Amino acid sequence: MVDFNDININQQNGIKLPDNDKLTAKKDNTRVNNIVIDFRIPNANNDSDPVLDNLKKLLDSIKADASPLNTGNKELAKAVKTALPNASDKFISQIEDMAEKLKCDPIDVAALLFKESKFNPKAGNGSFKGIGQMNLNSLKASIKYAAKYPDESEGIDPNMTMAKFVKLSREEQMPYVKNYTLSMKETYLGQNKEIDGGDLYALFYTPGLAKNHVLTSANSKKASIRAMYRSNKGLDKIDDRFHEVRDGKITKDDLQFALDSVKTDVFKIPEEIVMRTRNK
Repeated sequence: MVDFNDININQQNGIKLPDNDKLTAKKDNTRVNNIVIDFRIPNANNDSDPVLDNLKKLLDSIKADASPLNTGNKELAKAVKTALPNASDKFISQIEDMAEKLKCDPIDVAALLFKESKFNPKAGNGSFKGIGQMNLNSLKASIKYAAKYPDESEGIDPNMTMAKFVKLSREEQMPYVKNYTLSMKETYLGQNKEIDGGDLYALFYTPGLAKNHVLTSANSKKASIRAMYRSNKGLDKIDDRFHEVRDGKITKDDLQFALDSVKTDVFKIPEEIVMRTRNK
């Protein structure tokens, strides 16, 4: 008999599985548009079976368009789709995967990407391009990370150029953004460290200073730090007590505040929930 705990077709076409003891399979979750198939048809015996043949043809015909079923974070999906209603399941899953590997909150990752580009893969600011505002150096770092860790090489073209990168979709750009951030975290914070939104944003803003609480200031002895403060002084919003006042320095608390503002203003997450997460 068919084990309907292992074999289940959930789709609008209303196809029913026959009572056929040749159909035994483990689950293999796949989404194709609105069709969810969670079964795998094994090789049949030598005798031909029209039902099995037809089901195999169905699977073969949709195989090229199949993508992993998203079973991800519902809060993340809601947040992203509030800002980007047509966000794909793949994009949301990529954010969740990136956050898991970075050991941080996936909604912080989503907020950072929105802050950097408004989820627009064609966004640009000088030499910085794409959904994660990558430049040539960060692109090279992401490719180098993939070479070091082959498990992170999926979707990475070792010959990628900025000219080609800016033409990629947001889903195609995400492996590079993920690898760049993982590379910066490994270098400046440590691979196994759990990070918050301030740490995460620092890896984009000033990765070499990411261990510091104060990242840039208007009164720094270093001209480069003063210049970096001036070019990003819009991030200077709060003091060390989280009062909304510009205090002449940009800290990790300022960066967390910037991400939290995206959560409340863009993702429409209630402020009390954002504050509760911040204070954990």
